Amino acid sequence: MGRGTEGDLIRLAREGDEAAFATLCDREAGRLRVRAEQILSPQVRRKVGPSDVLQEAYVVAHQRLQEFENRGEGAFGAWLARIVDLKAREAVRRFAGTAKRAVGAEVTEGRLEAALNPGRGPSPSQVVQAAETK
Repeated sequence: MGRGTEGDLIRLAREGDEAAFATLCDREAGRLRVRAEQILSPQVRRKVGPSDVLQEAYVVAHQRLQEFENRGEGAFGAWLARIVDLKAREAVRRFAGTAKRAVGAEVTEGRLEAALNPGRGPSPSQVVQAAETK
């Protein structure tokens, strides 16, 4: 179903033709992937990729297709690009802060060796016994 005008495909997609909707999305996929890659930082891309953003955008577009105002050729791509922008920025807001180190992962200086080499060194009970015998 790669043929047909954008208007025809939109009409068919609104009538429930999933292949028409897929064709509309496929026509824009390359450009939209680049757009998502430009917005997502490398740190955020470790947690969510451009394909995840595109998938979320396609779901939103599918759910809101009846609300889309077709203003002519290229309008669907522009509308979908705005949705991708919003979803990518949402991902940045959601995941950018998680790249920072977690407070719970902090290791005090005295326990660094034990944290790096679990199973080596005295056990907690051995530490207590040694303190009691002093």
